[in-house]
Amino acid sequence: DNILVFRQAGALPPPAFEKLIEEVRKLDMDDVRRQIEEHEAAHEHGPGSNHDHDHDHHHGHDHGHAHDDED
Repeated sequence: DNILVFRQAGALPPPAFEKLIEEVRKLDMDDVRRQIEEHEAAHEHGPGSNHDHDHDHHHGHDHGHAHDDED
């Protein structure tokens, strides 16, 4: 879908890479797209809005680092 859901510099050991792939496949991309739409809509309200920029989209998994890889 060309949506960045995981980004981490450097290589992962094969078991961690396989786990990452498994977790990305579990993502509900309809939910991810909805969250993106909500995030973008919040930014349409302009700089005076009370939108919290320090938030997590809770994609149903935790790798202990940012969720920014493409699915």
